[in-house]
Amino acid sequence: MNSGIYLYTFANGDNYIGQAINIQKRWDQHISKMQKGQHTKLIQAAYDRYGLPDFRVMLECHPNYLDPMEAWCINRWQPTLNGNIPVCHDDTPEHFN
Repeated sequence: MNSGIYLYTFANGDNYIGQAINIQKRWDQHISKMQKGQHTKLIQAAYDRYGLPDFRVMLECHPNYLDPMEAWCINRWQPTLNGNIPVCHDDTPEHFN
């Protein structure tokens, strides 16, 4: 699978947005951490209660654009499980041109 931005959502609606150069490999890493009880506190608690989340690729993009596109997606959708990640305050994709 290509590089890009992904989203996973638990049964209660809590969600997480991330980026990866290899999205499938990164998703497999998330699953492994959850199953071993080693993920971040919020994500692990959601997994322990709801099981594996639904997963989807939000967009594929060149690795050079992962950081700004992830920031834009986090800023736009305000995922509940991303914690205190600094995001861009300009809510337009043109900001990253």
